[in-house]
Amino acid sequence: MKKVAVIDVEGTLTDFEFWREMARITGKREIEELLEKGLSGEVEWLDSLLKRVELIRGIDEGTFLRAREKVSVSPKARELVEMLREKGFKVVLISGSFEEVLEPFKALGDEFMANRAVFREGRFEGIDLRVKDKGEIAGRFKETFLLAIGDGSADSKMFEQANVGIAVGREIPGADFLVKDLKELVDFIKNLKP
Repeated sequence: MKKVAVIDVEGTLTDFEFWREMARITGKREIEELLEKGLSGEVEWLDSLLKRVELIRGIDEGTFLRAREKVSVSPKARELVEMLREKGFKVVLISGSFEEVLEPFKALGDEFMANRAVFREGRFEGIDLRVKDKGEIAGRFKETFLLAIGDGSADSKMFEQANVGIAVGREIPGADFLVKDLKELVDFIKNLKP
């Protein structure tokens, strides 16, 4: 049987969170509040995302892209992906954030899926939604042994589809296991025998 690991990027493989950075850059605390409500499941993730998109509509493209200066792939993230590959997993990285910002992660896994930013005349215009429902994406791998890893309520839909679901940093409905952080996740995967 094929094995697939579907892994959320922000908050799971990296501490970087685009929307926290946008809240800092713009000074709009509401952005971070909406992010937290979406992560915790207090509000529906997609609604939270679309409201955040509205809050930064019209921002200069350079300012938007400046956020990616803080994005890098840590040695622990590389170790996790390499370990999963050694265990025979295809690694699919997924994010509800923007492909343009998470550029360093595009080459890390075997597949990468994220939303895309829409710019017009040098300004952020909106979002090209490619990741609306992580559960639907995880469901594409039904014929495999599916491992799902994530840190927010939007990831609970992946866990529903998975044979094994691992929540990172917070309890999430549907997860089979909870680990504190990326380091603990790497240690957990070392001992995983799918």
